Amino acid sequence: MELHKILYIDDELRNTQAFTASFRRDFNIFTADSVSGAKEIIALHDDISVIISDQRMPSQTGVNYFKELKDTHPLIIRILLTAYMEHEVVAESINSGEIYRYANKPWDYQNLKQIIHEAIQFHTLKKENQLLLLQYKELFDNNPLPIVLLDTQGEKIVAVNKTFIDFSELEDGAIDLSFHSFFQNLPVDFVHHHCPHVAYLNFETAKNTIKKIRLNIRKITLNSSTNYLVSLEDLTERIKFEKNKMNLISQVQDEEREYLTMELHDGLAQELVLLKLMIEKAIGNEFESPKFDGVREIMKSITNHLRDVTYKLSPPDLMNNSLTNSLTYLFNKINSVNIISFSIQYNNCEKQIDSLDKERAYNLYRIFQEFVSNSIKHSKCSEVEASFSLEKNELLVTLKDNGIGLKLDALTNGKGLQNMEKRSKIHNFNSRIVSTINEGVTLTLQIPLKLKH
Repeated sequence: MELHKILYIDDELRNTQAFTASFRRDFNIFTADSVSGAKEIIALHDDISVIISDQRMPSQTGVNYFKELKDTHPLIIRILLTAYMEHEVVAESINSGEIYRYANKPWDYQNLKQIIHEAIQFHTLKKENQLLLLQYKELFDNNPLPIVLLDTQGEKIVAVNKTFIDFSELEDGAIDLSFHSFFQNLPVDFVHHHCPHVAYLNFETAKNTIKKIRLNIRKITLNSSTNYLVSLEDLTERIKFEKNKMNLISQVQDEEREYLTMELHDGLAQELVLLKLMIEKAIGNEFESPKFDGVREIMKSITNHLRDVTYKLSPPDLMNNSLTNSLTYLFNKINSVNIISFSIQYNNCEKQIDSLDKERAYNLYRIFQEFVSNSIKHSKCSEVEASFSLEKNELLVTLKDNGIGLKLDALTNGKGLQNMEKRSKIHNFNSRIVSTINEGVTLTLQIPLKLKH
């Protein structure tokens, strides 16, 4: 096994000879009688593990030389020998990291051997740590994710990788910023108090581009200090893709509904009419007699049910009228056949409501239908109220009932509520459902306004 290289510095020849004689079987020994001689040896042997130096030498003290060596060769472990009572100097050097340990002269073989072995172990650990840091730096620099390294308080940016510079649209070198400058809506100490943590946020780049991101925060240890590593995952395109996918699914479903509506109306409905005519022709006026009341009721029920299904698949009032007229018709129709009171207030927002494009109007109408249906079936309410209002460039919609409310599992697993949520996401409606037991359910929607194309 290759022996570790040890450099011993002392201006007295008998001391270097004694050290070599004592430790030549344990280590690969180099000696020098001055700092300049030590520098020449280090220049030829850059893999020296430990340097042991006498404190008192003619040209330069051991402490002063170790101050230089700490900067030029930080991996070499430094041990100081002293025969004088210089405890303050030695203690200061140890505290500042300039020397690893010290030993008194004359040294004891067993004691010094133990100190050297511990120093070699520390040297090995530092080399392994340096290798890990180099590997980490390569991973940091070449990572496809934008990464930020923060200080021990989680506030000041220590380093960023090239991906982050590109992602945040920064000029090269323009990274002397606080982390808070990128996330001004977060508390300054957010990272420090939320680690480990995953957050979903809006990120504004240096060129004012807004991106949807997932923020991952964790602690790492570098050179015995704890720092914060923050990675950013861009979700903008993924969210856009999901919205486009949901919109496409909705469009396909709408086309299927229109096709089914047409088939039911032009096919099954016409066949029912033909069946009625054929029965009347076969038995004449007798079909109107009491003994055929049951048949007529069944045919009437089938016709009404077919009309109801057709209406739900593609409401003719929405197809042929404005959204406000369609909603008013919907509420009036339900009021005429239900003991629950349904009311709707437009609050002078009719123009904005009717300016919604066809797809958004259709999905908003379906959300109204779903909420009303849930209230009738499950809420045991006596009133359902709907209202519109304007706030800047948004249309605010509120739907609420005064029923028994919904439990948590119904809020998260209910098919009707899931449908409303899906329809909201398709068109970027900001939706929120609040349920209070024995007080009812409230649905609020924030709809960004844009005119029809």
